[in-house]
Amino acid sequence: MIPKYWYAAFVFVVLSLASCNNKNYRDFLNEGNDYFFKQKYEQAIASYDKVIAIKPDKYDAWYNRGLALNDLQRYKEAIASYDKVIAIKPDEYKAWHNRGFALNELQRYRDAIASYDKAIAIKPDEYQIWSNRGIALDRLQRYSEAIASFDKAIAIKPDDHDAWNGRGIALDELQRYSEAIASFDKAIAIKPDSYEVWYNRGSILEKLQRYPEAIASFDKAIAIKPDSYEVWYNRGSILVKLQRYPEAIASYDKALAIKPNLDQAWNNRGASLHKLQRYSEALTSYDKAIAIKPDEYDVWYNRGVSLQKLQRYSEAIASYNKAIAIKPDLHQAYYNKACSYALQSNLKLAIENLDKAIQFVPNKYKKLAKTDPDFSKVRSEKQFQELLE
Repeated sequence: MIPKYWYAAFVFVVLSLASCNNKNYRDFLNEGNDYFFKQKYEQAIASYDKVIAIKPDKYDAWYNRGLALNDLQRYKEAIASYDKVIAIKPDEYKAWHNRGFALNELQRYRDAIASYDKAIAIKPDEYQIWSNRGIALDRLQRYSEAIASFDKAIAIKPDDHDAWNGRGIALDELQRYSEAIASFDKAIAIKPDSYEVWYNRGSILEKLQRYPEAIASFDKAIAIKPDSYEVWYNRGSILVKLQRYPEAIASYDKALAIKPNLDQAWNNRGASLHKLQRYSEALTSYDKAIAIKPDEYDVWYNRGVSLQKLQRYSEAIASYNKAIAIKPDLHQAYYNKACSYALQSNLKLAIENLDKAIQFVPNKYKKLAKTDPDFSKVRSEKQFQELLE
């Protein structure tokens, strides 16, 4: 499964005009605001800088400057602007809140929470602060505290779709799946066209092995956002679990059409083709996966299995060797190598590789080798029988 949780974080955008008799100051501030609303943030900052040059203690210009910097993702500079606001007007909760947002974007979650707490101390009834605080706590894996913050947001604004979604995500992390689904259902009731909530809901249903319901949730997400490779990929993975391989392949194809370098989708697509005995096509998929990420042992292993089915034993052994080079304790690869050698009547190397597999999992491979038809050409040999004793 590709986990992808979505959060909404809010910046308070309140561009303000301070009264002033100085024409230049007023003009520059108006000019900056005009640029801001036109999303011309660099020009807006230049205008706000002119205001500050005239009136360095006007928190309004510093605040608006911080907003523009936030939108440019220049978060360190935004924080510096908000710090100027706070130095001039310590009780400006919007500055504390937006400062927290910028810190959150810099992954400074503890500092972000401290800023949110300052904002809450000034204005405890602002749901967005509680919701963003919950996000930061979630990032720190403090899930119970995150839920408490989301609950505060919901108590103030019961139709806060994002808080319900964030609450569901935190409950998921605590493996409180039924409660998480209930939270996502609340979010959906408020905003039924929320792709991310349908996606999150489907992911939990998959964990609960409620596969048809999970597919139904993913289908809802796809109807809203058909270009989401994550949903198509996860949908394919569920269909594999249901052994609905042609549909799984179709889902992987959709994911790959959106994101062609998704190596795991190529691997899973290959495995689904293998299940349908379409071994040559499976190899093509595995080769695509390997070209993207050559150090994945499971793809090399799967490739070997398909080659073995095609009786291309030397190539299969070469693939198993690649897998073992990446993961030396891959006992399945040693066992399959033994099978490939046995099918070629190579007793020595069949025994050598079977012995390595047995060293990892003795009971399993001794039992398998006694009846596996791949060993029929060497089973009667004394050395082989001694190995299985």
